[in-house]
This record gives sequence, C-alpha cells and structure tokens, in this order.
Amino acid sequence: RAVAPLDLPPSIAATRAADLGIPLYTVVFGQPASTSQARDIAIEELLVSPTVYVKNQLDVLANVHVRGYSGKELVARLLYEVEPGKMQPVASQRVTPDADGGAQPVRFRYAPATTGEHKLSVEIAAEPGELVTTNNRSSTYVTVLEGGLNVLYLASGYPREQRDIRWSLAESPDIQIVAQYLGSLPRDRERWPLELTGDLRPDRFDAILVGDVDANTFSAASWQAVADAVETGAGFLMHGGFHSFGPGGFGESPLANVLPITIERLERQNFDEPPSSDLHIAGPLRLRPAAAAGDATAILSLGPADAGDDLFSRLPPLDGANRFRGLKRNAVVLAQSDGQPAAPLLVASSYGNGRVLALAVDSTYRWIEGGFDTAHRRFWRQAILWLARKDETSRADVWVKLNQRRFRPAAQVAFTAGLGRFQQASDTPVDFRADVVLPDGSRQTIAMARGEGGAGGTVLETAMPGEYTIEVVAARGENTVGTARARFQVFEQDLELDDPAANPALLASLAGQTSHLGGRAIAAEELPDLLRQLAANPPDLDIATEVRKTYWDTWPVLLLFIALLSVEWYLRKRWGLV
Repeated sequence: RAVAPLDLPPSIAATRAADLGIPLYTVVFGQPASTSQARDIAIEELLVSPTVYVKNQLDVLANVHVRGYSGKELVARLLYEVEPGKMQPVASQRVTPDADGGAQPVRFRYAPATTGEHKLSVEIAAEPGELVTTNNRSSTYVTVLEGGLNVLYLASGYPREQRDIRWSLAESPDIQIVAQYLGSLPRDRERWPLELTGDLRPDRFDAILVGDVDANTFSAASWQAVADAVETGAGFLMHGGFHSFGPGGFGESPLANVLPITIERLERQNFDEPPSSDLHIAGPLRLRPAAAAGDATAILSLGPADAGDDLFSRLPPLDGANRFRGLKRNAVVLAQSDGQPAAPLLVASSYGNGRVLALAVDSTYRWIEGGFDTAHRRFWRQAILWLARKDETSRADVWVKLNQRRFRPAAQVAFTAGLGRFQQASDTPVDFRADVVLPDGSRQTIAMARGEGGAGGTVLETAMPGEYTIEVVAARGENTVGTARARFQVFEQDLELDDPAANPALLASLAGQTSHLGGRAIAAEELPDLLRQLAANPPDLDIATEVRKTYWDTWPVLLLFIALLSVEWYLRKRWGLV
C-alpha cells in the first residue's frame, strides 16, 4: 500500500511482470479477515453541504464501519466548532453494529447559529482491542452564510399560493417580507396603473417577487424602477399564473430584458379569456431537478443529503405551469417537468448585478397539502437567499475556495482566490499572495497563477496529517485590498494497520496472471522448496540481438567490381573507343 500518486492497483505490476515473462510467486502470511477477530471502528464517507445559511438545518451523513463489536451499542457524536478551536457536541446517534461488519449510515441535523467557517466532526469513542483509533473521527468544514434581508412580494391571482409563500418566508426570522395583494377585478383595473412609491420602492429590497400580476397593474416607470433595482444587485423572481410572463403583457414592459425567457408579442392574453394551451401546460406535473450548474443548484436541496431525486418523485404533482416558448442565451434550466418532452419549469439567469429566476408554476402549496411543508419552506427560503446573493462567500473583499475539504496524505490541494463583487469595479490590477500554515505551525509560501476571475494555487506538501490553513492577501500596489482564509483536513492514514488482515484471494489472483509462466500462490511452508528449485534450475537468459548481413559490402564483390571496370576499360582501348 502507498499514498497518492503511487497508490496504484497491484494488478498493474502483475500485468507488467507477465508481459516481461517473469513468473510471480505469492506467499501468504497471516489469516484472512474475520469480523469476529478484527476489531476496528471507522468513520467513512462524511457527506455535508459545503455551505449552509445561518439558522438553516445542516444535514450530515456519515458511514460507520464497525468490525468485531457485533451487538455492542456505540454512540456516534456530532461535534461543532462553536468558537475558534473549541469543539462542542451538538447531536448524537446510537449505533448497533451488525454481525457482518458492514457500513451503517448515521445522520445528524444541526442549525448553525453564527456565520463564518466552522469545523465539524463525527466521532465514536475508542473501544478496547482496537489496533487503529485515528479513524474513529472524521472532520470537515462548512461555511455558514448570513441571512437577514427584505423582500417585496407583489401578488395577484389564486390566494392560496400567495398565502403559503408568505407563511413559508415569514417563518424565517431573518427574512422580512412586505406583501401587497393586488386584485384584478374590473373595479380594480379602473385604478390602474399604480405606482411603486413610498414603502414599496424597489430599491429598498434585496429581492422582489412578482406572481400573476398583469403588466398593466403598475406604470412603465414602476416596472423600470424594478429593472433598475435588479441591475444594481437586487434579486427578482416571477412565478407562474394566468397573467405572468407573456400572457401578462411583460413582453412589452421593461422587465422583458430582465427575465431569462423570450416573450413573443402575440402571447398577450386578455382578461376573462380562457387559458390558451399554447401558453400554459396542463397538469398534473412534477418538478424535477435538471442538469444545472453552479451554486444555483442549492435552491433544490430540499431534503437530507442522500435524498436526491427520490424526494421530488414523492412530492405531490402540481396543477400546471406557464409554457416558456424560448430561453435567452445566458439562461440555465434548473428544474423541468417529468413528462416527455420535458418542459423548463425553473430558469435562472443574471441581469446586471442581480440574479433572476423564472418559475413557471403557481401551485407549490400542493406540497404543503401533501405533508411536505418542510420542503416547501426550504425551497422558497433558499430561492430568496440565492436571489439576494446570500450564498456568496464573495460578499467579502477577498474569497478563497476549495473544491473539497478532506484529503488523503500527499494529495495535491488546488484552490482559487478572487475579489468580491464590490471590489471588482476597479481596473487596477491585483496581486495575490498565499501562505499555507501546516499542522505543526510552520508556514510555506504558495505560488499563485493568474486566471480568469482571480488566481489559483496548489498546496503540494501535505504528507503531515492534520489541519491546514490557506491564507490569501490581495493587494493593489502597496495597498492591501483584503485577506481571506480557508481550512482543509488531511486525515491520518495508517497504511499498515488500516487493513491488517491477509488477503489470500488477492495474492492468488496476482499469481494467476502469470500462471502460464509457472507463477502460483504457495503456502509459507513451501517457500524453502521453491527457493531451492529456483536456485537449481535458474531460468535461461535469452538476449535477442539483431544482425544484418548483405552481399554488397564483401571483398569478393569489391574485387569483382574492380575486374569488371578493368575489362571494360581494356575493351574500349582495344576498339579505339577512347
């Protein structure tokens, strides 16, 4: 066994020996693994989201592999870094190992109360008889992002959807929602267009929601104010309804440039007209995640880390959706219907500095009716937080990102660093300097290479297990723009004792790859006889050499050539030809 990048399968060496004509003899020492004899407790495959919003539930999943303690009740604990360097137990689960020693999943839930980067660990106390105890704990890091934002919700149409959206968002103490219900009856339309002024000014809000509101409800100047707010950084979401998107006349409003979909002029639908099948998709239909990219996928993380698409198949179907006739070039489909062909239901894009979502449905209240009120709350909360860019660590002046936080010894750890969006406006070039603090407290300088959107570097020296800290400083000339830090863990790995049992099947398989050359697996008692046999009958050493022999570079050929020239000269002389 070896560490990366030398941890290659042994079958590669056996194949190379067979290609070279070398027989392989394997000798087994020790006994194969037995769940009744081997004793070990290992925390494996620690799965946790790298980011979570403050006071949101954080789902932690770990696999516990127990051998030799069948029937003994063990306690797995979740430890969380409540203060720098101070780990505190926040949850626990009881684990009863099976007789076969297989892996058992252990799940925890915890709601972080403070923002920042925090360490978390899952551990089981060491038991008597364990040879290795370093694998009883597994650690990683999570970034807790701030909440706290103001939301404007302009709603019309079916009141049940609007009410449940308000309730789901109002349950988050860090979200303040200002809701304005707008009727669309003839007496209401007589007062149109309204103005977004006073407490409803769009520039006062971090995110703006519009649902089933006709474009004629507000003046063009009011919709332009919404577009301006989005361009300067506010989030915007329009959800489905009979008068949302094209049917509501937004193709000719200032929001046409904001929305991620294209709207044709003839999509306009007048009041009191039946819904057109060209503009609406009939239900029932289910919302399912699409192959989305980037941080927007966090919007659809509605359940535990291992739930996956199964949760969406259990959510109650929705009543219908608006039909998006076309998408803009910068649009990304995050969710689609389960039918064929699949129709886009949730589309994301950006407009200026703001983020935009187009949600084609208006019946997510069906999830609450079906008992999935938690999924409903998480969907709407996470959508709002994403719109308001509360998922970004780049709100700081400088940020550091790693693709993962747990590594094997000797792994190469790549990271990127960049400026927050409030620092990107300047055209002055920025220099990034990075150091890594090793577990023993020593520091090493990391070379940084410029790239698109920032700079990148690689930590090469990671042989020492423990906690590493990357510290990045960004500067314009002599002025420091900001600093950032990120931690990662190199877990301890005992190559000898992690799997101390013999593996006769593997050794026999390796020897079998050279069986045509005489290779075989033998018992330890047969080793002296094998050595005497090899000494008495050493293998023949055949060395192939290439020898070239031609008839044109020999003495007889040379003499014959000279003789022919002499005869030719004599005859020409005699015949008077010279």
